[in-house]
Amino acid sequence: MTDPVPILFDTDLGTDVDDAIALAFLARDPRCDLRGVTTVNGDTRRRAALTQALLDLMKRDDVPIGVGASLPIDGAKSLSMPVGIVASEPLADLPDGMPTAEDVFVEVLRDATTPVHVVGVGAFTNVASCLVAHPELHEAVAGVHLMGGCLGPYRLVPGGEQHPAKPEFNLNGDPIAAAVCLGLPLRLRLAPYEVTNELMFTDDELAAIAAAGELGAALDVQMTGWLDLLRGSPDPDVPRVRLHDPLTVVGIVDPAVETIGTVHLSVRGRAGDAYLVESPAGRPVEVIRSADSDSLRRQLLAAITG
Repeated sequence: MTDPVPILFDTDLGTDVDDAIALAFLARDPRCDLRGVTTVNGDTRRRAALTQALLDLMKRDDVPIGVGASLPIDGAKSLSMPVGIVASEPLADLPDGMPTAEDVFVEVLRDATTPVHVVGVGAFTNVASCLVAHPELHEAVAGVHLMGGCLGPYRLVPGGEQHPAKPEFNLNGDPIAAAVCLGLPLRLRLAPYEVTNELMFTDDELAAIAAAGELGAALDVQMTGWLDLLRGSPDPDVPRVRLHDPLTVVGIVDPAVETIGTVHLSVRGRAGDAYLVESPAGRPVEVIRSADSDSLRRQLLAAITG
């Protein structure tokens, strides 16, 4: 058996429930060595409290949490990109003087004996800021794995009508940070929205998660809150628990779950109307072009339900 893969997870957990599902996979799948979690976007301390509560349920008090950037690099949050927190529980009490995201990045990468995979599934602010501030730690980074951008038409359900590419949430949370990430001299891998939006749990799978003890009940509360928000939203999204962030992490330990192509990408536009676009002058990025939905869901359910 190979050694577990070291992973540092940067997240805006507390909005879309897919962050919590990805965290559960990272904390419970034996192929993953979760070294730290950092929070980004909006009320990052509350996101950290939600993260801590889930880690407590999974008996993972060994995982440090860092409170990260509330605002993008330029400090000018786009009013068209809301950062509200949907989840209300479970919520842990956090001590004063919590580590910052930079503290956790530095500790994890400085102490690594095996290169660490850095995962960003919220706005890319922490990932960009910390890695630019500490080039001496780049040798400890195995790769940077981002969920974000919408590179082409997408569907609300598999096989459904195609819709034009949209300004995806994570990218538009901090387009400057996305451009900074494209400039990093590190391996970059991207899970784009048009692929991840067609990956979703079935109703039976949601019921199996809800029945999976304390962790399942906690995830069920967050799944229900997220779906209720979607039902009342003017956005045309079909209320489903989509697996954007889980694909980003599962593919690190099981590359067979995805098909990769190299695409040269640049950032165009500003917050609220920014896109990752293919460009001959762009940075070569490993982009997930398709995914094995059945395998992905099986692996997630196995980690969550035990």
